[in-house]
Amino acid sequence: GACVLYDCVPSKSFIASTGVRTELRRAKGLGFDIAIDDAKISLPEINNRVKTLAASQSADIGSQLLNQGVTIIGGRGEFVDDVSG
Repeated sequence: GACVLYDCVPSKSFIASTGVRTELRRAKGLGFDIAIDDAKISLPEINNRVKTLAASQSADIGSQLLNQGVTIIGGRGEFVDDVSG
């Protein structure tokens, strides 16, 4: 669904990654000797993590539905009409 694929999971994953960076900035005040400039953010790696989490949660949701006796029909739909808008 939208929450897993496009909304909650991706946004929370990006927020978690930026939260780590924020905590690293505060580390010196807590007695850590960490150079914040050494902490590089890799958007491709973060994006891969997001996709992996979303796929895993989607599969888990699908399994739960199947276990409850729901028939899942895979595919993609679109609205088709001669009138635009």
